Amino acid sequence: MPLSRYASQCRSFAVELFDSMTDKDVELLREDLASLEAGDWLDWVEAHHSDIVAFVRATPTKRLKRIPWQDSHLRRRLVLAAIRHVQCAEALMNGIVDHQMVPGGSYRDMAAIAGIAYEDICLRNRPQYWPFAGEIPFRRSGS
Repeated sequence: MPLSRYASQCRSFAVELFDSMTDKDVELLREDLASLEAGDWLDWVEAHHSDIVAFVRATPTKRLKRIPWQDSHLRRRLVLAAIRHVQCAEALMNGIVDHQMVPGGSYRDMAAIAGIAYEDICLRNRPQYWPFAGEIPFRRSGS
C-alpha cells in the first residue's frame, strides 16, 4: 500500500474515533479538561503514551473488551489523545509524500526537503488538540 493511502486511512480512522464520541461524551470531556492547563494535558498524554498507542492499534471490538478502557472518563481521554495521535501520523505521512522524501538524493537535498516537510507539519498542518466544536477547554495558566 502506498504511503498516501495509509495517510488517507489515518484520516478515516480519526473520523471513526471522533464519531465514537456522543455529544454527552464531548460535554463531559470538556468539563474534565476545563480543570487542566494545556501543560497538564500534555503531561497526561506523555504518562499514558503506551495506552494511547495500544488504543490506536486495537480494533473497536478489542477496545470495548479491554477492562481499563471501559471506564468512561479514561475512554474519553484516550479517544481525544488517539485522534491527535492519528492526525499526527497522517500529517507525517503526507509530509513525506508531498515533499517526495525518498532515498537516493544527496544528504544536503534530503536535509533541505525534510526541513521544509517538518515546517509544513509543525507550522501549517499541525493537528489541533481539540477537534470538537467550540473553544479549546483547557484552563488558562494562573486561573
